Order: sequence, then C-alpha cells, then structure tokens
Amino acid sequence: MARIPALVRKHGLDALTILALVLSGYPMSAPLRERLARNRADHAAVAAVKRSWDGLRSEASPLGGDGTSVQVVEIADYECPFCRHSAAAVDSAVASGLRVGYLNYPLAIHAHAVGAAIASLCAESAGRFREMHARLMGSTDWQRDSNWMREAGLAGVPDLRAFERCIRGNSVKARLAREHALADSLGMTGTPTFVSKEAFHRGSATRAELVALGRKE
Repeated sequence: MARIPALVRKHGLDALTILALVLSGYPMSAPLRERLARNRADHAAVAAVKRSWDGLRSEASPLGGDGTSVQVVEIADYECPFCRHSAAAVDSAVASGLRVGYLNYPLAIHAHAVGAAIASLCAESAGRFREMHARLMGSTDWQRDSNWMREAGLAGVPDLRAFERCIRGNSVKARLAREHALADSLGMTGTPTFVSKEAFHRGSATRAELVALGRKE
C-alpha cells in the first residue's frame, strides 16, 4: 500500500485506487477526500454521457465536420471567461481534424449569455453558426448592448428579418431548454466542460487535451 500516493500522483484516482485506499485504511486529508468525491462525480458523469451521447451529438451545433460524427462535445457559455479562454484551443483542435460540437449552457450569473446562445442557434438555422460562434467568442461588443441584429449582420446571416423572428420565437427557446436539460443530466458543475463518449474534462482545455479526449471514443 505504500505505492498508493505515487499512483495517485501519477495516474489520478481510478476505481481500483479508491478501493485500495479504503481497504488500507489510508488516512485521507481534506484535499484527498475532495479529490475522491470529484472522482466519483466524474465516473457518474461519464456513465451519464454514455446514456445521453446520441442526444448530445444531435443537439450540439457542429464546429467541425457535419455533426454526424462528433467526437467531443463542448458544454459552454459565451460569456464565461474560461470558455472564451479555451476558444483558441478548440479552434486549433478543430483545424487539426477533431470533430467538436457545441452545446449551450448559459449560466444565470451572466446577463447576456441566454441571448448569445439564442443568437447562435438562430444563426445556425441560417447556416451561419460557425461565423456567429466566432463573433461571440471573439468580441465583447454584444456584452455591452446585446445588439443581436448587428452581430447577425457581421456573421453574414443572409435574412435578418427571419433571424429576428427566430430570436423572438418559441422554437429556439425550446431548443435551448433541451440543451440545458441534457447538460444538467450530466451533473454539470461549471463551464466549460468537454465530454467524449468515454471521458470527461472540466474547465479550460488545451489543444492537446482536447485531441486526447477525442481519442477516447
């Protein structure tokens, strides 16, 4: 059992390590207990992802590929600073061939996040999701005035009247509610969260971490 701390540091906590810790009566510090709790939550989240994977892939808006073979789903909030910080890594991973889908999870603490999510979904309906996504992640103008029509124009949405009807309508709100419910079913603790069918990554991610996550299908 003397090797347990080394295994924890090297590999993280898996089910066998947890069992060894418990059976050995290993004294657990507060940080270790917290890490054990997080590990259990991650195992539960991965199980939930496996149950919901088809729904996650079908609801997520594709950032790369056609959306039918998404490898990683990013669950995020356009106003979340950590999500915005990860945007360049996501773009780089997509450029390398990783198929990423984006699932909206606007947080109540962000005043404009719901509006941004709705704008992105309505832009998707107009075939301009990736352009709107880039605008929302790359600019802060909309956080000051929520001028979604301006953002739609800059994203190249061809029919602004249809876009305005969309953002005022009920169908896009129902779509956003489905996305939010799917994320809630995974036991979300914050944004961004990245998931593949077999693994989970909480918080900001690097390109290498995203590519590695995508390999765990």
